[in-house]
Amino acid sequence: MKNGILNAVLAAVLVGLSGAALAGDLSDAETLDLGMTPGGEHATLSSMIGTFDVDVTVWTDPSAAPVEETLSCIRAWVLDGRWIRSTLAGHIDGEPFNSLCYYGFDTIRQKYEAVCMDTGSTGLVYYKGEFDSDNHMTMRAEVPNPLTGEPTLLELRVTIGKNGEQVTEMWGTGMGDMMFKMMELTYTRKAE
Repeated sequence: MKNGILNAVLAAVLVGLSGAALAGDLSDAETLDLGMTPGGEHATLSSMIGTFDVDVTVWTDPSAAPVEETLSCIRAWVLDGRWIRSTLAGHIDGEPFNSLCYYGFDTIRQKYEAVCMDTGSTGLVYYKGEFDSDNHMTMRAEVPNPLTGEPTLLELRVTIGKNGEQVTEMWGTGMGDMMFKMMELTYTRKAE
């Protein structure tokens, strides 16, 4: 009953927006169920769950020496296994730093997605991408350059190990025109 009501609401919204009539046949309901149900792509992210020490290296300029810190990360499934909530906390260059990200897979768009925010800005960053090998994912986002307001590309290059170890590189143009590695985060699972 619950899924039937959710299917009807979702279908009415989707179809209503296009001005079409709701067909209501069983195959449509089954298709809507698939769009609301976590699948194998979500299971691919399971090794990311847990508590991690994160070695963070930040470059504000490719020619400058990086800042290196160790932060803590906690990741857990939320919304009945649809999203992973990831919190990262610590200090970078002596200043408190916190971030909150949600990672998941959109079964309609067939893309991995991440939505991130942190204390380094007031903007929300929306990444989407896909695995290009068994353990490597590339996700891209477009954000406004803080000086010009013009769109600039960010790219996350994520490698996930079998036990949840992870290396995430953030690439962007910073204040210039050339892409460079702006940040590297190496996640190591904490002993239980």
